[in-house]
Formats: sequence, structure tokens, C-alpha cells
Amino acid sequence: MFSFKQIILTNYFCCINITFIKKTLPQPGYEIQRAEVIRSVTGSRKTDRSFLELSKLKLYLLFHGIFIGTVLLYQSVWLFSKTTMAYCYAYNEKQLVERGESPGTLVYHYLADDVMYRETTTRNEIPLSQHQVQVRYLPFLPSVSRLDTFAGNWLGFIITWGIFFVITSMIFFIPNETMPKNSYFYFTKRKPWIHMIVK
Repeated sequence: MFSFKQIILTNYFCCINITFIKKTLPQPGYEIQRAEVIRSVTGSRKTDRSFLELSKLKLYLLFHGIFIGTVLLYQSVWLFSKTTMAYCYAYNEKQLVERGESPGTLVYHYLADDVMYRETTTRNEIPLSQHQVQVRYLPFLPSVSRLDTFAGNWLGFIITWGIFFVITSMIFFIPNETMPKNSYFYFTKRKPWIHMIVK
């Protein structure tokens, strides 16, 4: 039979051995890495190796600047376009009118470089009795054309920008937890390239 003193000593050495094994064996779990952040002059924290810092408002304006700049760049291509008259008619006009519906698609044919092209677009309230319309096409790509009207030249972009404006305004200016008020965005040269930090 073991004495009470021997039992206590045995338990003590067992605890020491278990503690030693835990320290020597690799432990499962998650490795905590040092975050790459530095403290700026104002006391805020920002991502290391960032080359551009933008607030919510500046990022919002940047998105719209890129969108508008892209549209203007595309529109500048049409400065080299040519115009011609095209024969047009409403698609499926007879059947739709008989059903009391207004045709929404306009079909037009135009001649460019001795080649006849056929295109379709929205009618934009062009009278059904009208069968001549001026179109604009690219001389280096004659199959690309559009109506030479305000609706044909600008309406699609205005509608697209309006939708983009509403969506981005809701994301950036309606209070939400995803993008708090004092959010700042930092652009880096490696993934994920954009970091958001709340000051």
C-alpha cells in the first residue's frame, strides 16, 4: 500500500510531465499574425504599403468620375462618325396596332460603303407614319450605328447613370454597418488591393 505522501508526490510529478509535454508538442489552433498597420500623424490607423487614401465621399466621386469619363471617352469616338438617311418602320406594326398596342421596336435599313445594313432600336415615340430617319454610323465599323437624335445619342447613358447614381448613393450615404460613416479606403499593390478602415 502506498502512503499518503507517496500519492501526493506521484500526482505532482505527473502534473509536471503533462505540462512539459504540452509545451513541447505542437498545439492545434489558429496562428495570430501581426497586422500590417501603422499609425499616421493624426493618430488614425491605415494599411501599410498603401499608395492612395480616400474617404467615402472621395471614393463615391471617383466612381462617378470613372463612369462619366468612360462615357465621354466612348462618345468621343462618335466625333468621327458619318450620317446618312435610313428607311425605317415599326417592327410588327400591323399586328400590334390591331391589338391596340404601341410598337416599341424600330427597324431601320441604311447604306454605307455600298453595303446595306439592318439594325433595330427603341422607337422613342417616332411616328408610325415616318419612314425616314437620320442615323449615325462609324466609318471604320459601319455595322455599328444609332439614331442621330438626342435619345439615340444620350438617353441610354443618362438612364444608366441615373440607376448607377441611385445604387451608389444608397450604398454610400444611407447609414449601414457594412460601410460606416467614418470609413476610409486604402489602395495597395497586392490583394485584396482595397482595404476599408473605420477611423
